Amino acid sequence: MEVVLVGVELEEAGRTSESIRSSVFPKKALHRLDLSVLDGANEMDRIQQLLQLYKDDKSDPFTLFALGFEYHKQGRLEDALKWYKSILAAAPGYTGVYYHLGKLYLELGNRDDAVRTYQEGIQVCNDLHEVKDRSELQQALMEVDDD
Repeated sequence: MEVVLVGVELEEAGRTSESIRSSVFPKKALHRLDLSVLDGANEMDRIQQLLQLYKDDKSDPFTLFALGFEYHKQGRLEDALKWYKSILAAAPGYTGVYYHLGKLYLELGNRDDAVRTYQEGIQVCNDLHEVKDRSELQQALMEVDDD
C-alpha cells in the first residue's frame, strides 16, 4: 500500500495545513481533492462541491474532513459533528480529525467527550508515531484540564 502525507491550504485560527493534515492514508484517496478549486466559491458552493466529491467516493477521509471543517466554519455544529464522527468510523488513523472533533465538543459544551476524543487521538498518534499531531492533542488536553 502506497502512502503519502497530505497537506491542504485551509486556515483556521492561525492553524494551517501543517497542523490540520498530518494523516497517512492510501494515495488513491488524494486523486481529486484540490481545494484551490473551492477558493473562489461561496460557502454553500464549497459544500455542494465537496458533497459531489463525497458522492463520487464515500471512503475518502479527506473529503469527510473537508465537509466537517466547512460546516464547522459556518457554525453548523451538528452537521460538522456528523462528518467528523464519520471519519472516526471510516478512518480512525486520520489523526487530524481528533483535534477538531475535540474542539467541536468543547463548543457544544461537552467537556467529557472532548477529553475522551483528545485522549483517543493521542493514543492513535502514539500507535502511528505521529509526533506533531500528538503534541498538539496533548496541548489541547492540557488546556481543557486548565479550565
